[in-house]
Amino acid sequence: MHTMKKAVILILVLAMMVIGISGCKQDNGTGVVIPSEPSDGADSGTTDDTGTDDDADDSDDTSDDTGDTAPPGEKTKIDLTVSDSYFSPAFPDEGEDVTFKIIFKNQGTEDSGRFDYQVKLYKDSSVWKTDTYSTDSGLKRGEEEKIETMYVFSDSGTYYAEIFVDPDNEIPELIETNNYKRTKSDAVVSSPSD
Repeated sequence: MHTMKKAVILILVLAMMVIGISGCKQDNGTGVVIPSEPSDGADSGTTDDTGTDDDADDSDDTSDDTGDTAPPGEKTKIDLTVSDSYFSPAFPDEGEDVTFKIIFKNQGTEDSGRFDYQVKLYKDSSVWKTDTYSTDSGLKRGEEEKIETMYVFSDSGTYYAEIFVDPDNEIPELIETNNYKRTKSDAVVSSPSD
């Protein structure tokens, strides 16, 4: 059990380092990351367990000109992700127009600029169609955008999609492993006589 706690703490510390959570400090010797007290600029007169002043000026400030704080040694970055994707209607008839909706989000601290995305459609577990698109513009930091594409499924069957944002990894991102999403539900196409 004690080893499990250490493993969980280690994973949390690594995750915070990767994500770049600011406002935290490492408790010397324990490996535990603890929240820092908010600073109003005034010297609180408190010291940490090493005897140094908590409010001492850090000369290795990694803030950029926008006021965002990046992890030490890293610049702020883009983080594109696929928030959601779905078919509408979910149960179309053969030959009926189906709108495929994708919601992209930039979770990073920089604007993305234009980017590519790929939609791979499957029919009954076999690749049916693969399309690559480019956005007209990028996403500002924190911005979300819904993109719609029309398809016509001429044969009955079960369809689903996989979406890859920045499929060729042309944009350096904070997290590259969140660029993929599979539709939550399938489009089940039936013939009009079913």
